[in-house]
Amino acid sequence: MLSTLLLSSPFLFTPTAFAIPQDPPAEEAEVDAEMEKVKAGEAAAQIKEALKGKEEIVMVATIDNLGQIKSKLVTKEVSKALKIKKEAVQISAIKALRFNEDPTALGYLLKVRKEKSIQDNVQTAVEYAYALGQKGDKKAISALQDNLVGTSKTPKEVLNAKVLALGHIRHKDSVEAILDYAKTTIGRGRRGAVKQKVSREVRGSLSILTGTDQGDSLAAWEDWWYDHRSKFKMSTVEGELDNERQQRAWTKLWMTPAEKEEAAEKAEGEKKKRKEKREKGADAESSSDSDEDF
Repeated sequence: MLSTLLLSSPFLFTPTAFAIPQDPPAEEAEVDAEMEKVKAGEAAAQIKEALKGKEEIVMVATIDNLGQIKSKLVTKEVSKALKIKKEAVQISAIKALRFNEDPTALGYLLKVRKEKSIQDNVQTAVEYAYALGQKGDKKAISALQDNLVGTSKTPKEVLNAKVLALGHIRHKDSVEAILDYAKTTIGRGRRGAVKQKVSREVRGSLSILTGTDQGDSLAAWEDWWYDHRSKFKMSTVEGELDNERQQRAWTKLWMTPAEKEEAAEKAEGEKKKRKEKREKGADAESSSDSDEDF
């Protein structure tokens, strides 16, 4: 009844009607903010309770379900799991902080840059590097440079992850860090010839950062950087890789869980459409064959 009266009211068509603010009343906004705070508080409490127990599966499940809620209350509790020396728990905590959009998440990640249980384990070290790169913040560059030396004992998987992570931090220092690392990876062949090729990860990250591709020659990259470094300004737009497969892998690497889910649903929808199209084509062909036989 009220809706009908409002819709029929001439007031809606007067100029003054357009001056009515579209935002919800301040009281409603305050209520929504309070509800979000309660939700975050409950999530933090559940994570805290889960970490008190000894059930690894419970800790992991709780962090996976609640750890990405944007709140400093949540990131604080999740960060405590980084010190629990169980690989699955640490990986869940690292991933939760990686995709948690609260500004405090990066700070908690940086605090464990020297945590041996994380850095000495290949799986956790790789996830840690990606978590830092996901933030795209120049504050993470220094941490990614820890043990980023080709001649070090750091596993190749970890070194590659660090390089890719630097490629996702759009800052001039990232280019410098990657080139410094590349210089330490050069060895010598059987006859003493210097190997000057950079890895696929180095080339890809440098191309993404600079918007240019100097190939797999370290000398070519150094020469280019020497000529452009002083006036180089980092674009806010990523460069693209010529190799389509590598470009898809790069894009997928930095997708958020929500983006991956959306992409999967889109791919499934397209797959379904192609299947229906094929079935319709088969039906049409079958019908045509039947007419000819008749």
